[in-house]
Amino acid sequence: MNNRLIGAGIGLAVITVLIFFIFGTKGGDKDKPLSGFKVVKELISQGKLEEAAERMDGIRDKDPDSGMLGVIYFELARSYEKERNIVKARDIYALILNRYQDVENILEVQEDLSRLNTEILFSRIVTDEDVLYEISPGDTLSKIAKRFGTTVDLIKASNSLKSDIIRPNSKLKVSRA
Repeated sequence: MNNRLIGAGIGLAVITVLIFFIFGTKGGDKDKPLSGFKVVKELISQGKLEEAAERMDGIRDKDPDSGMLGVIYFELARSYEKERNIVKARDIYALILNRYQDVENILEVQEDLSRLNTEILFSRIVTDEDVLYEISPGDTLSKIAKRFGTTVDLIKASNSLKSDIIRPNSKLKVSRA
């Protein structure tokens, strides 16, 4: 009888080990993204924003439906904004708006995105949507505006021009957005 109990105990132990080996532990998988978010939050607090962004992208690739992604991306965008890297902040706000609309502060994200887009548009900051155009002899603001499908007023505002006078070999930001 004792031999049967020992055999049953060993069999049960082997089955348990096999189940853990094959299926793993569910609690451990749930903790991995949370520990990843803790690391990202720590990197953000240390000002290591590029490293935090890379980690976030890695977490997003592994678990794209995690509810925490939008929240942590928002913290990252705010940190970029504090450092005056408004193009990166804008890009992250756009990511949140496009992929994580279930965050509680989605209206704040929309407002921040709109504000940064306006700030970028009316500044000398050149983005992927802009061209840094070198003025040729004979160019006028109206010719340049027509060439790029924009307005003279927008070119003037983006370049802080007070008049229509431009000089050859100077460079102008021209928005294609």
